[in-house]
Order: sequence, then structure tokens, then C-alpha cells
Amino acid sequence: MAVRARLNPLVPGISASVTLGEILTIDDVATYLKIPKKTVYKMTRSGELRAFKAGKHWRVPQAELDAWILKQLPNARGKQV
Repeated sequence: MAVRARLNPLVPGISASVTLGEILTIDDVATYLKIPKKTVYKMTRSGELRAFKAGKHWRVPQAELDAWILKQLPNARGKQV
């Protein structure tokens, strides 16, 4: 399910709407990455994985998870990108 967020069109450099893609829960991310939920919470709180809070609950846009995964992949020289 794609989600479209309406942003303030008066903010310079920001489009009136941005496609965020699917929105994932902490459970979704933990299951997908096969890591403990506690690790995902630490990643979101530290800013390593970009996320937002909806009330008391963390949410992670699929695009942000995809970007984080790409950053973790080694490049041709064996170093992280």
C-alpha cells in the first residue's frame, strides 16, 4: 500500500506531496532483517535508520529501509559505501 504524505507547500524545496511507499512497523523491520526488535529500536533512536513516531509507535518508510540496506552493502573494493 503506497502512502502519500502532504507537506507544507510553503516550505522551500519541498514538493506538495511525496510518495513514501509502504510504511513498516518495528516488528516488520525486525522480521525482514531477522534481527531483534530491540536492535531496530536502537537504530531508529540513534538515527542510523530514519523513522518517525506515529503517537507512541515507530514507523519506518520502506524507502528508508531500502536506503539503509544499500548503505550496508560492500562496494567492489570490499568497503562499505
